[in-house]
Amino acid sequence: MDVERTLQFLVESHAQFVSDLHELRATTQKNHNDLVSVVREIAEILRAAEEDRRLAEQDRLRTEAENREAHKRFEELHRETDERFHVLIKMMDEWIRERRNGRDAPDKPPTTP
Repeated sequence: MDVERTLQFLVESHAQFVSDLHELRATTQKNHNDLVSVVREIAEILRAAEEDRRLAEQDRLRTEAENREAHKRFEELHRETDERFHVLIKMMDEWIRERRNGRDAPDKPPTTP
C-alpha cells in the first residue's frame, strides 16, 4: 500500500505540476502580450513627441524668419524717418539762415512776397 500511495502521490503531484506549468505558460503569454502593448504605446508616444519637437522647431524657425523680416522693415522705416528728419533739419537750417541773412534781416526793409 505504501507503493500505491506513493504512486498516487506522484501522479497527483505530476498532475498539479502540469496544471501549474499550463497556468505559468498562460501568465507568461499574457505578460508577453502586455509588454508588447506597452512597447507599442511607448513607441507611439516617442513618435508623437518627435512630431511635436519637429513642429516646434518649424515654428521656431518661422518665428525667427518673421522676426528677421520685421527687423528689416523696422530698419528701413528708421532709415526713411532719419532721412526725413535730416531733410527737415536742413530745411529749417536754410529757413533760419535766410531769415538772418535775407529779407527779414534787421538792417534791411522787409520785402513783400
